[in-house]
Amino acid sequence: MKTPLGALFTLGLWLDRPAGLLAVADVLVAGGATYTGEFVEGEPGQLFAWKSDLVTRRGGAEGLPAAEVRRRAAGGRAYGLDLEVPGAGPTTVEFEATPDGPEPPERHPVLVTMAADCWGIPRFAWDRDIRRRARAHQRVVLRQLRALCTTLDPAYAVLGVESLIPTPAALAAGAPFGGDVYFSARFPVGPVAAPASLEWVTGVFHSHWFLAEGPSTLAAVAKDFGARLSTGAGRVGR
Repeated sequence: MKTPLGALFTLGLWLDRPAGLLAVADVLVAGGATYTGEFVEGEPGQLFAWKSDLVTRRGGAEGLPAAEVRRRAAGGRAYGLDLEVPGAGPTTVEFEATPDGPEPPERHPVLVTMAADCWGIPRFAWDRDIRRRARAHQRVVLRQLRALCTTLDPAYAVLGVESLIPTPAALAAGAPFGGDVYFSARFPVGPVAAPASLEWVTGVFHSHWFLAEGPSTLAAVAKDFGARLSTGAGRVGR
């Protein structure tokens, strides 16, 4: 698989309803992305905490047709999919780790990674050209994030740079979100203060970094939100 170079945007989704890598990749494809034909393949249903625990092989080095990649992914054989997203370049869709212990694929967050480009540079170091490029890149990433959230409506999604996306159990234990957060309207969190918030059809995206910098109360709601998801309707694989 082609790995995006440099600092990486990490867009993590906690899909509390049946979905998976293929559903995420297909949303990106509907927005103009294309399958490269490369993917990570393994036996379905493996228990793992980290990618290094998996028994997989790199498939499609010869560039399989998209229909064949989708067929294998639909059978649960894909543990990573390689795409090309217009305006963002090489993009991977894979399973994020569950540091607390091995879980089946459906109990893992799904992670989308793409090059962060200028967003890997602190804002204070941006010049006029970098700022222009960052705004163009921002539009691309925000469009993909909105499509994923409004189409799949994950319980929550986290956008950051090089972030480990926390599971509900990790949030309940005190882990921070680690980035800007989308909350599904299916799981109300009460008032959240953030420099910028976008109301979408399925929920709200709160930003204290990507859209505008400043303090937020996201950390204050993380623990209770994670606890509710760990024991209630947001728990997948039940």
